[in-house]
Amino acid sequence: MAGDSLYMRAMFDRDQEQDGELSFRKDDILFVDNTMYQGKRGTWRAWLVDDEGSKLRCGTIPSKARSVGSPAVAAQQGGKRYIRRQRRRRVCHEALQELSNKQCFSL
Repeated sequence: MAGDSLYMRAMFDRDQEQDGELSFRKDDILFVDNTMYQGKRGTWRAWLVDDEGSKLRCGTIPSKARSVGSPAVAAQQGGKRYIRRQRRRRVCHEALQELSNKQCFSL
């Protein structure tokens, strides 16, 4: 089962922790060709691409949802304040979704 594909710009540095993972630097361009790599949620297969869009290296990366809570990412993007802000956004989003669902069911 393949997931979606997309291009994205890296917002932080990431070093390979295990075999098969992709290392990249902030502002690198990545092409994600599978957002459900090996059927796992939160694991994406990505390619580091050059300025012409040619694929250079392939490996797995964490999805945005998994990387937001990472201490390394938090340190690069504003520390604990960034994590709190992301959690607050997620809680607000979930609350709005729940309210919307209740309204739909009451109709």
